[in-house]
Amino acid sequence: MTATTVTFTSTVDGGANSLAVAGIASFGGAVTNMTTLSVSGTSTISANITTTSTQAYTGAVTLGASTTLTTTNSAVTFSSTVNGTTAGMQSLTIAQGSGAVTFSSTVGATVALNSLSVNGSGAITLNGNVTTYTLSATTYTAYTVAANAVGNQAYGGSLGMDFDVISTITISQLGVFDSGSNGLSSPINVRIYNRNTQAVVASLAFAAGQSGTLINGSRFMALATPLTLSAGFQGVIEADGYNASELNGNTISQVTNTGGGAISFVGSSRYGSAGQYPGSLDASVAQYLAGTFQYVVGTSVSTGTGGTQSYSGPVTLAAATTLTTTDSAVTFGSTVDGAQALTVSTGSGAITFTGVVGGTTALGALTLNSTGVTTFSAAVTAASVTTNAGGSTAINGATITTTGAQTYNDAVTLGAGTTLTTTDSAVRAASRSTTCSTTRRPQSISPLTPTRWVPKR
Repeated sequence: MTATTVTFTSTVDGGANSLAVAGIASFGGAVTNMTTLSVSGTSTISANITTTSTQAYTGAVTLGASTTLTTTNSAVTFSSTVNGTTAGMQSLTIAQGSGAVTFSSTVGATVALNSLSVNGSGAITLNGNVTTYTLSATTYTAYTVAANAVGNQAYGGSLGMDFDVISTITISQLGVFDSGSNGLSSPINVRIYNRNTQAVVASLAFAAGQSGTLINGSRFMALATPLTLSAGFQGVIEADGYNASELNGNTISQVTNTGGGAISFVGSSRYGSAGQYPGSLDASVAQYLAGTFQYVVGTSVSTGTGGTQSYSGPVTLAAATTLTTTDSAVTFGSTVDGAQALTVSTGSGAITFTGVVGGTTALGALTLNSTGVTTFSAAVTAASVTTNAGGSTAINGATITTTGAQTYNDAVTLGAGTTLTTTDSAVRAASRSTTCSTTRRPQSISPLTPTRWVPKR
């Protein structure tokens, strides 16, 4: 398929065929029953993609919603950058079985992802920094529907509910009711109107099969640009497109959230023709299960804590790499190799190395910044090892070997008999809090004094 831009607004059933897009691609609905998928230009992915063979994205990838890429023991390759659309709102999960996953550039450098999980057993290659991020400012859902709630009417016109803004809010996502929480069987549109001018100030179109992010009984997608509404704004949240196969709800219980008084739910519910402002008033406030939105109080949705990073398969560093979260864990489930520097910064999040580090190819400088727990469960070989102050390091493997210095600026716990080896370089422990969980005990250590640790009985 060759075109400047190819846009799939709904689901794609590959019919057990391959798809090669020579140009820009946008996937608005789930992709299934495909053998191979390749895109030569940039890709916008807003739904899950499943193939039996490889997936290759040559151009930059932007996630429009949290996304899972699945293959049957086949490779997933990103030849350029991977970013979200709103910082901390989109997660990427890759389930590739024994297939390899290659990131040839940065992940989340421009717009950080919420989290990154590579769940298969296949090899992982990192050739750039990875940044994950999620919101710390409390995110409120204006209208919350219970999970698995089932609709009770097939009205296809517009259904709206009034709200007033008391203190400035920023809306990051719009949502639509998903009857039964089992996926949208029909396209649903959601809009926010200015109640005074009847102008649309934000809108999204959910395709049939659109996964979005299911939260309780509604599906959400991020706005490309968060919408800030100032105090005094009078709005209507509206959705339309429901029918007999995708019901909406009428007078079914839902919970409203004012964000501590930042918004107020007022007046009556509304209805009208599909695609138009709902001008007819109904009986009560928040009567319909239809549109909703998520918001924070204030003007920023980009301050916060970070999402996790998880690498289940063996990792190879193809370039000096920094992995960054804000107070969330980074976990390596297998080996880590590559003659490159690795820096992991997680705030208060834990750092866990489950497999051998540098066993095939010694790492460069290994720098670990966490006020949580850093754990080595197997041998480590690197140019140097440095941990920051404030957390603790658990050494549960037999050896840590470096050509340069080893500096542990936090408390150290030995879970096994341990040998620390350098090539004519210092081993420094800045904390006196060094303990051992076995009957073997280390000698005493003077802070910031070159010391050879020798377990003794």
